[in-house]
Amino acid sequence: ASIRPLVSEATFSVIWRGRTCFLGNTLLFRMFARLARSTNQYVAQLGVFAPIVQPQMFFTAQGILQERNRRFTDDELIDRLKALAVLSGIG
Repeated sequence: ASIRPLVSEATFSVIWRGRTCFLGNTLLFRMFARLARSTNQYVAQLGVFAPIVQPQMFFTAQGILQERNRRFTDDELIDRLKALAVLSGIG
């Protein structure tokens, strides 16, 4: 048997696996209440739509985006600034 959460709209709480979570009248509670009313309605499935771009191009673009959003350490930033200063003739 599946464990189904019980939603109390009177107290804005959810009882799940024996624990009561008081969420208040928040977006999270409203979303949880909606999902609890319609369990197993949404199913994820891969490959339903034909891809717009080739998978190799998609993963290449994802790699480029990840590299551009990379966080540098302080030491890496200092090293890059020193190299830039040498290239521009400042350092």
